[in-house]
Amino acid sequence: MKKALLPALLACVFLSGCGSTGNEGTAEILPVPSGQESPAGDQGSAASNGGVKGTDGSVPTNSPSTDKNSESVSHAPATAETKDNTGPVQGKEPAEAGNKPAERKETKADYLDKLKGIEEGLADLDPLNEEGTTASMTQAADETYKRWDAALNEIYGELKNRLAESAMKDLKEEQRKWIAERDEAAAKVAEEFEGGTMEALQLVAAKAEMTKKRCYELVENYMK
Repeated sequence: MKKALLPALLACVFLSGCGSTGNEGTAEILPVPSGQESPAGDQGSAASNGGVKGTDGSVPTNSPSTDKNSESVSHAPATAETKDNTGPVQGKEPAEAGNKPAERKETKADYLDKLKGIEEGLADLDPLNEEGTTASMTQAADETYKRWDAALNEIYGELKNRLAESAMKDLKEEQRKWIAERDEAAAKVAEEFEGGTMEALQLVAAKAEMTKKRCYELVENYMK
């Protein structure tokens, strides 16, 4: 009986030693707790997909690469708002402006032509004079005086820009005396019709004629 049990005990001991050796050579695989970093292989896989994977293996929508791309799109300028830089630079005149020739000053001949043009233009007042009434002739004389006075002011203003300071000072004093003399002479002409309807007509007509002569004098004596 003992001889029959001995082989059986040896077989059990042998089998028990083999089972212990298999357990010692196998490493225990534990699951990765939630919230800890994934193994290196998982990180590389997540990076290739544009972000870090979550515990369920999906890529979060707010991953760094996704946010960066969306930001760049949201700040891209609209095509319609793109400024046109093809125009001239502010503060600089176009090239053509620098080539513009200087404005030519009007000469004595130019002003004499102007005065002649004023005389010829007075023909438009002929209908008033042809009416023959004191009122219409006074109106024509008053308009004539206004036109010559405007021409005189234009000539005098031009001489201010052309004459030397000393020469202009003398002309200014001369012009003051002339105005006083003109008004006095016109008043003497009108005295002959004092109290009548022709007094105002003679006064303004005399002023107009003397102003006309003064225009020609200034052009002849001071213009070049």
